[in-house]
Amino acid sequence: VEDTTRTRSFMFFSHALAVASCLKKSIRLIIPENGFISLNIPSTFSRIGTSSTRTTHPHYMALFQKLLSIIQLPVALYNPYQFKTKGEMLLECRNQSFMRGNIENTMSCSHPDIGRMQKETKARHCGYCLPCVIRQAAIMRAGIVDQSSYRDSKFVNGDVAKTCLNSYRLGLEKYNPKYAFLTIQSSGPIVDNISEYTELYKRGMEEMKTYLEALDE
Repeated sequence: VEDTTRTRSFMFFSHALAVASCLKKSIRLIIPENGFISLNIPSTFSRIGTSSTRTTHPHYMALFQKLLSIIQLPVALYNPYQFKTKGEMLLECRNQSFMRGNIENTMSCSHPDIGRMQKETKARHCGYCLPCVIRQAAIMRAGIVDQSSYRDSKFVNGDVAKTCLNSYRLGLEKYNPKYAFLTIQSSGPIVDNISEYTELYKRGMEEMKTYLEALDE
């Protein structure tokens, strides 16, 4: 029985494709996701396989594109940030004033409503899941004062947060840029643009490393 939400990206894509097909012309479906998180590199062996959602992984996107070709839907999947880290996306944003003035109102967390267990009435970032960490690392990289609301950005409340922090640190400890070209294959085969994905992964890890090391200062 599939009782997780790991197939949600298939549903999201399908909804967009249903709309695109109604236009009865060739469509480029833009899927804006930072390339570093789309690689879904597991920080530990426990995150390999079905324990990691590959929502926008290049291999998954390629398979989905192949499916569209088979059913003859003229839709091209396109991620304009496939080779950008989230920090690079913030730094290169063309409307800096708008982005900086509104970034605190955006949501990155993978489970923003978990606070309901503590009777919280508003969704907010947990602060310790991988998307939250990548978000905070990116904001630090961009030199922005982060006004976002986090439940636990210091990894001090509860075993889940501490376990996450330990997994990130273990991942950084095992990380070796020399073998990055192999590591990027962890969540699915990378056939094209291997050098670009390798360098992307290195830059993304540096953003995370800088952020996590700052927690100890």
